[in-house]
Amino acid sequence: MKKRSVIGLWGLALMGLLSGCGGRELANVTLVQTVAVDGPGPVTLTAAGDGELYRLAAEDAAAGQEGLAALGVRRLETTHIQQLVLGPDVDVAECLWQEATHRESGYGATVWLRRGGPAGDLLETAPDLPQRLVSLEENGGVDAPTVLEALSDLTCRGRTRLPVLAVEGDQVLVTGYEIVEVSPR
Repeated sequence: MKKRSVIGLWGLALMGLLSGCGGRELANVTLVQTVAVDGPGPVTLTAAGDGELYRLAAEDAAAGQEGLAALGVRRLETTHIQQLVLGPDVDVAECLWQEATHRESGYGATVWLRRGGPAGDLLETAPDLPQRLVSLEENGGVDAPTVLEALSDLTCRGRTRLPVLAVEGDQVLVTGYEIVEVSPR
């Protein structure tokens, strides 16, 4: 009986070592909630997580998300992105495709447009933007599609409908919706 207990304790210790999820590692991670993408390529990504903003220039959105992990003192984790805000010069279809096929991102992030200024500036103006966008969806009746829904619409119908964001004073508003169509190549 004593032998089984010792073996069980060794087994638990070994599983803990192999799991790689020590408290110290989790303390060094920032979960990115919102990513703003500006530019046709190269792009500038502005990421918001834990009340901090991070900015990075990259070849495209997928490369930018990989580069985010190396910014700052803490590791930025892009597996839990809740919102994707696309600036005026972004190729929406290409960016959504990169987002959907990027190995670390999910399909569940909602997609928003920023017109009349860079998407990254919106994050600087409203540092609590992730919470404001959730509130707009839950309490404001805004219908923002997920990456998967928008990409599916673009693939099947050739267009998708995305909410357009603006800032007036300290308010983040949806000024309407824009129909985005796939560009002929």
